[in-house]
Parts: sequence; C-alpha cells; structure tokens
Amino acid sequence: MDGMRTSRLRKKMANDEHKVKYVSYSDSHSFLLLYNDNSIAKESTMNMIVDKLKADGKDYTIVGYMDKIPDGYKAQTNAYMFDKSSVSFMGEPNKSELAEVLNKSYDVAIDLTLHCNFALLYVLLWSKSSIRCGVKSDYDTLLDFMIEFPESADQLNGAKFDTDDEKVMYLFDQIQFYLKAIKSPEK
Repeated sequence: MDGMRTSRLRKKMANDEHKVKYVSYSDSHSFLLLYNDNSIAKESTMNMIVDKLKADGKDYTIVGYMDKIPDGYKAQTNAYMFDKSSVSFMGEPNKSELAEVLNKSYDVAIDLTLHCNFALLYVLLWSKSSIRCGVKSDYDTLLDFMIEFPESADQLNGAKFDTDDEKVMYLFDQIQFYLKAIKSPEK
C-alpha cells in the first residue's frame, strides 16, 4: 500500500507550484509546525518550541497527527490535530478539516516528523509557505532546506539523544540556527 501512496504523492509533488523564497529567521513572522504526535511527551516538546517562537515574537500554527485522538482531548491554542479517521486510504487528509490552516500563508513551514507520515507530507505540500524545512528523506523535493538526520541516530554532532522528543528539539534548534544565518533578499 505504501507503494501506491508514494506513487500518488510523487505525482502531486510533480505538479507542485511552490516557489521558494528564502527568508531569514529575523524577517520571518509566521511559522507552520508539523509533527507526528504518538507520545504524550511530544506536546511538552512542542510547548518548548512554541515558547521559543513566542519569545522571539513569532506567530505559529501547529498541525499534529495522532493515530487516534483520545476522547476529551483538547488541542492547545493555534493547534490543529487530526487522526486516521480524517485520512483517506491513500494517506491524504481531509482538506476541508484543515481549511483554516491551508488558507493561511506562512513565512516558514517546519516538518518536525522524524519518520515518514503521508498525511503530514500532504499538509506540507498544500501549505502556502515561503520556505519549507525538515529532515532529509525520500520526499526531500518537498523541502527547500533540509537537515540530514538518520532515523536511527541516537548521537549526532556530539549531541546524545535518549528519546524522539530530544531529537525533535535538536532538529528545531538546528533549523532555527540555519534560518538565522540566511540573509533575506532585499525588498
């Protein structure tokens, strides 16, 4: 089934009209954060990332995927969660459920998923963002800026990781570091 999903996603990627516009961190105002939330700890990791963005005066929107949203679950402010029930057989999320997210423009979209998630790849593909960042993968043509981060890495550049949450935090810190190094084109 992943072969069919891959083929369909690649066809849609081939028709992608995204035009990259490199934007420095200081010139970026709005961020789209994508993550795969299959652990309770991820939410605290996302809170730490949001706190960093807020401290820098940045707006943010979070889109998270769970296998199943628990009964009574309430997403945090500016967060949109969806699960398998909102995803087609081919891995596409229901666009109408994400309309508010997809109709907004973002300076930076950051895919914080460490493992392939077709539904979040579609959200990244459909997003209106100047620059798309994330982990180098088989679908890296979706990304304008990528960090090489092997799935099995428990140590990278001297940093040691005990959990996926630590890897996600490291990934965000690295992307933020490199975005700060970008010089935005003159307006």
